[in-house]
Amino acid sequence: MDTISPTAPLGAPPGPSGPRRVSRARSLLRFSGYTDQAALLLWVVFTSSPTYGPAALVRYALVGYFMICLVLFAGQTMKGFLRGWPTLILPVLCFISAIWAPSVSDAMRLGVFMFLTAVIPVYAATRLSGKQILTCYFLGEIYGAVLSVLHPNIAGGNWTGVFGQKNFLAGHMFIMYATGLPLLLDPTTNKWLRLAAAAFVPLGAAIVF
Repeated sequence: MDTISPTAPLGAPPGPSGPRRVSRARSLLRFSGYTDQAALLLWVVFTSSPTYGPAALVRYALVGYFMICLVLFAGQTMKGFLRGWPTLILPVLCFISAIWAPSVSDAMRLGVFMFLTAVIPVYAATRLSGKQILTCYFLGEIYGAVLSVLHPNIAGGNWTGVFGQKNFLAGHMFIMYATGLPLLLDPTTNKWLRLAAAAFVPLGAAIVF
């Protein structure tokens, strides 16, 4: 809102506060390329490994970030939804099923969760490159791998790690293996990232196979 200075003549043009605010907001959006990668990395970490208590609240904060940025960058993200419209079929069906579902609130809540499940990958696909997405998932799964090595939790003769079941552990380690292998074989990848891939890709393969 523009303010009028008591010393300014009547009808004088507004001060530069408005344009400065706009330029400052635009300058902050320049860092969204970095914050998008950080948000996706944290999302992988806090959804792929068990989180309890206050740590679980981080997921809600990340959902809020993705929803806000979905609107801020609607010019990009809406095109992604148009191309990936099949991802919205299940959420829409959940919302429609609320008409005859025994519990309307459960149907609506499930529809919201499914919509959010579609929002994050579509947002990532429209805002990040394929290599950046691979890197975020690879680094995020390393967190679960390290915890599973430190806490193997052998159950029934099977290595379950922090995931509680051997199939869950194998699934996450396969994601680490599948996302790390292209980074390892790509000569343009950062050398430190390739070293990490050289260490954890064999670990993921050993756990899975």
